[in-house]
Amino acid sequence: MTLALARRRPSETDAGATATEGQRLGAAFASDLGHVLEPIVISIEDAHLFEGDAYFAAFLTGLTRMLPAHTRLVLEGRVVPTGVPLAEWIVGERATLFGVDDLRLDTADVMRLAERAGRPVDRATATELQSRFDGWIAGLTLHFAAGARALPSSAGPVDASTAYLLDAAIDTLPAPLAAFL
Repeated sequence: MTLALARRRPSETDAGATATEGQRLGAAFASDLGHVLEPIVISIEDAHLFEGDAYFAAFLTGLTRMLPAHTRLVLEGRVVPTGVPLAEWIVGERATLFGVDDLRLDTADVMRLAERAGRPVDRATATELQSRFDGWIAGLTLHFAAGARALPSSAGPVDASTAYLLDAAIDTLPAPLAAFL
């Protein structure tokens, strides 16, 4: 889809053509989705990377205005790209906003996750884990999958999930900063 959008993109100098062509292509894509019989979810990750892209905003506008009832569009990103008619979508009940606080697990959620993982915990432990992982489901899931396995480190034993998350985070840092830490 990205390549199709790139090939069809009109000149950036004509804003009217950009909006018209983008909306037309979005509507055509939505129309094609009408042929899909099963429910479908279209997920666009890192939507914030399209910030300031009028053609992409127009494409989304055309898409959502014609989106079949059995289709859901999920935009994931740090911000909603400029030019996307978010207010229209919310008022028309075609959009819902949620942020990191909505995704963060609370103590009761942590207890249920632990139970499902076969590693039940009491409320105090769940509260401590919720705080340590900031309610982040991926970190908590890794924690319960790894169990209470401790790994040796120069600072003393570290549980396996914490060691993994630290390694993953440190690997993304510039070499001088990682060496410093």
